[in-house]
Amino acid sequence: MNKPEVAKKAPIRFREHFKFASNLYELETHWDDGEGFIVLHLYKNKKLVFSRRVAVSPEERLVQITRGVKELEQIETLILRSLFSISAKLREEEDAAPHNSLGSIFLSKELLEEAKEQFLTALVKAPNFSEAYNNLGVVYLKLGMPDEAIKVLETAVKLDPNFPDFYNYLGEALMEKKMYPEAEEQFQKALGLNPNYREVYLNLGFCCLDRADYGSTVKSDRLLKEALQYFEKASRDSMIMDDKITGLLQKASGWEDLSRVYMLLKSQLTESSSSQIKSLCDFYNLHFRYDHEVIDKKSVEYYLRQLSKEIAQGKNFPDLKNDLGVAYLFYGVHFLELAKEQFTKARSLTSKREMSIKNLITLEKFQSSLNRLLDSVTR
Repeated sequence: MNKPEVAKKAPIRFREHFKFASNLYELETHWDDGEGFIVLHLYKNKKLVFSRRVAVSPEERLVQITRGVKELEQIETLILRSLFSISAKLREEEDAAPHNSLGSIFLSKELLEEAKEQFLTALVKAPNFSEAYNNLGVVYLKLGMPDEAIKVLETAVKLDPNFPDFYNYLGEALMEKKMYPEAEEQFQKALGLNPNYREVYLNLGFCCLDRADYGSTVKSDRLLKEALQYFEKASRDSMIMDDKITGLLQKASGWEDLSRVYMLLKSQLTESSSSQIKSLCDFYNLHFRYDHEVIDKKSVEYYLRQLSKEIAQGKNFPDLKNDLGVAYLFYGVHFLELAKEQFTKARSLTSKREMSIKNLITLEKFQSSLNRLLDSVTR
């Protein structure tokens, strides 16, 4: 007798697509039950350009998976649509900073051509904008153009020699050219400004690892020992201690072991990077400033939750508490609208008519003051 087939649960998956400037953008979110993550994929013209995993705690999984997958798809779609709307509004903007912020958001989503356009526009409007040069260098690195990256990153360092990020990315560009002594010089300069820069230690370790031979020689043994020391420093101060990495570091000796350590650390640092929360802050600050008429209540609630979670974990890059305060101010608009709705309804009651009219007049003054405040905090 054949056993009855067990019905498989349909995968939790949501998709959205739209066109802009002759390009087709597609967003897909789904639940990966095996890994325990919500997975986001962004496609441009059918090509995968960006992927992100969002962890869901075990206690949330039973009741919140479908909602979380759908919410992520909706928020990311809103962000992309709004980015293109904001980019159109910035064409007449004299300030270069919004273009740099917009470019950084595109960059965080691996939309490199869109990011490059914004950074180049920022530099036309502000030729000495060091951060825009640095960001443009990162784009060139990702596009496989290290020579161009080196040129603009050297300009960024000359304009502002006090940012460790500039030296790190310049070192990475030189590393791409296998100019290891020159790259190490830049990495050491970055450490001089930030001795706890984990990505720099990882890059220094790779410089040693890539110069070591697979077989054992005096030179290779020395380089592998140096690589191990750098990887140990790169693994310190992790928000989440990875037992697998710790175990590998304790027994690592050969090229293969250290290569595995490098890949694991690289993955960990990428996933724990502050770039995602920074780009989310950049987006909402631009959204509040240029696209506030279409601000969605649920999306602001999502933003407030993300900021609160990052602050609770001890992060403050960028100034998350300031961004949280601005977000609360904009969320206050929705409470005033709710109050207005109730006062308007109460006006129909004879006993409350006079008080309701008085409250509505007071509320209008409050809304006017809040609008002036919101305009000032986003300028």
